[in-house]
Amino acid sequence: MAQQSDIPCGKTCLTRHQRQEPEGKVFSGDSIDSHRRPKAVAMNLSGLQKNSPLIRYGLFLIVVILWYSFVWSPLADRIKEADQVLETNKTRIGQMQKQLSKYKGVNSRLDKAGKKLALARKRLVPGKTPQMVASNLQNLLLKKAAASGVEVVTYKTSRVGKWRNYKLAVASLTIKADTENLVNFLKSLKDSNKILRLKSLNVIKVKGRKSHLRVNLEAEALVI
Repeated sequence: MAQQSDIPCGKTCLTRHQRQEPEGKVFSGDSIDSHRRPKAVAMNLSGLQKNSPLIRYGLFLIVVILWYSFVWSPLADRIKEADQVLETNKTRIGQMQKQLSKYKGVNSRLDKAGKKLALARKRLVPGKTPQMVASNLQNLLLKKAAASGVEVVTYKTSRVGKWRNYKLAVASLTIKADTENLVNFLKSLKDSNKILRLKSLNVIKVKGRKSHLRVNLEAEALVI
């Protein structure tokens, strides 16, 4: 067995938790650990610095994912909707332009049509009702007959006729005339520039001391 030392332990006696440094300073176990920690932290930091590109790449991916989820995806949907609306509007504008090209110059054509309609109305036998138009038509026939030298035997207005969706005023006339006077009478009706037509024309040659033509005619005029 080892003999115990008789040297008394004083202040210079070191415990198992204490060590003597060359400079003569005494450090406890806790002070030694705290002295070694900066080296461990430095080693960890050096390890992080070695792995820093990977960390930066990971952070970059996270930022990209968040940006895509919360910013780009909703924005892309809105852009897509706006593009669809834009295409629809372009299609409508194209259709409108085609229609406008078709109707180009419509105003001038309408003006011409309006003038033609006004001239046509002037050529109508005047009157707002079939009876009024028939009376004016009858007066026109009598006037032209007198100017042509034909003799009027009978005259009357007849029942209202129809042409498509329009009503027709009708006037009948019986006259005595020779060939020359009849031709002049018919020509005067044409030159009157009125819109009318002869519905029927029946010519009978009467022989005798004074041979002549007996003519039954029926004329029609539009009621507008």
